[in-house]
Amino acid sequence: MALTMLLNTVLISYAQQTQLPVYIPAVNVSINALSANGMPLTKYAIVGLQCAGYNVSNLGPINVVIPIPSTGSITCKAYAYSFGVYSSRTVSLRQVRVVRPYQSPW
Repeated sequence: MALTMLLNTVLISYAQQTQLPVYIPAVNVSINALSANGMPLTKYAIVGLQCAGYNVSNLGPINVVIPIPSTGSITCKAYAYSFGVYSSRTVSLRQVRVVRPYQSPW
């Protein structure tokens, strides 16, 4: 009887803690400012990213995860400023469905 009650408690606790995965489409964006000869301006450039409702900037490289809509796209502006020179690029981020071929476990 006690074992049955204990098992019921364990099963109920486990069922209450079960989590369902939620998939949010997102993209990891990395931005590095480079000099004219291709050297990274790690400590000498302000780098930033402006997306709809999301803005981030930092001294040096940035790595951010941007949620993107499951349909359509989001437009972002990446920019860098160093030694009086400003550069920017507008990019469009969208979800791409990747289908991997079936691989046999054998």
